[in-house]
Amino acid sequence: MEEESGSHILIRDCVEKDLAEIVELEKESFKFPYDLGTFIYFLSSDRTVFLVYELDGSVEGYIICDIGSGHEGVIVSIAVSPERRRMGLGSALLDAALSRIRGRVPKLVLQVARSDEGATKFYRIHGFVIDGILPNYYPDGEDAYLMTRNL
Repeated sequence: MEEESGSHILIRDCVEKDLAEIVELEKESFKFPYDLGTFIYFLSSDRTVFLVYELDGSVEGYIICDIGSGHEGVIVSIAVSPERRRMGLGSALLDAALSRIRGRVPKLVLQVARSDEGATKFYRIHGFVIDGILPNYYPDGEDAYLMTRNL
């Protein structure tokens, strides 16, 4: 893909060399970031869709979907670098992941902090609905919304 500015954009499968950038992106994006071991686990799993958004050779976003159970997929995590947010990268990653998992599971679920209005709005725009509240979901005691989308 080429952008008007001549930048090279690629959404592709994550590879091991991406993990250092992903860990940094994770730290910039979340109060309770996943560690390197978590990403290694998902990268090595054959039941995971793990995509990165690469811009000019740099990882600017990623998405991880676990489709292991067969009855539902889970969006484990999605993140976009702070300077690239609200530019469509998250939507592009989600769309790419959906195209990979459609037909493999009937629905997707995710958890999002109740205080994260931006993420909740993003997911609603993409067809997710709030299906419940998970009390004390995060280590600091914050509740999470359980959001679902039928595929």
